[in-house]
Amino acid sequence: MQKAQRLWWDQYSVDIEEVISSSSLFLRIFHSLFYDVNSLYPFIMKSFPMPGSKLVWKGNLANADLSNLFGFMEAYVYCPADIKRLFLPSRGNDKILIFPTGEFIGVYYSEELKYAKSLGYTVIPLFGYIFEEMESPFKSYVSTLFEFQL
Repeated sequence: MQKAQRLWWDQYSVDIEEVISSSSLFLRIFHSLFYDVNSLYPFIMKSFPMPGSKLVWKGNLANADLSNLFGFMEAYVYCPADIKRLFLPSRGNDKILIFPTGEFIGVYYSEELKYAKSLGYTVIPLFGYIFEEMESPFKSYVSTLFEFQL
C-alpha cells in the first residue's frame, strides 16, 4: 500500500487515503489533468466568437444564406426520419422537451442551426436578431484564470 501511495502521489499528487474507491481515484486524477465539464463554459467563451454590439432585427430571413448569419432566429426545420444523431430540441404538445423528426419551428442560435444542417437537417431561417460577430471579450480573462493551477 505504501508503494501504491507513493506512486499515485509522485505521478498525480493524489493521496489514495482520501478516496474510497478506484473509480473515485481515477476521477480525481482525470480532474487534476484535464478540464472537467465546468471548464467547458470558459473554454467556449475563450475560443469562439460571440455576438457583437451591433444588433439588427431581420423580419424576413427566408432567402438569407444561413452560413452568413450569426445570431438568434426562428427557423423552419425539417429532420429526416433516418437521421442518426437527433440534435435540435423542441417542445412537444405536453411541453416536454423532445428531439423530433419531421417538420417543426423553433428559436435557435445560428451556430446550432449550421451544425444541424451539417448533420442532414433542412433549415430555413425565418426571422430573428442578427449580430456582428466579434472575438470574445473574455479571451484574455479566461486565459489568465487558466494559468492558475490549483
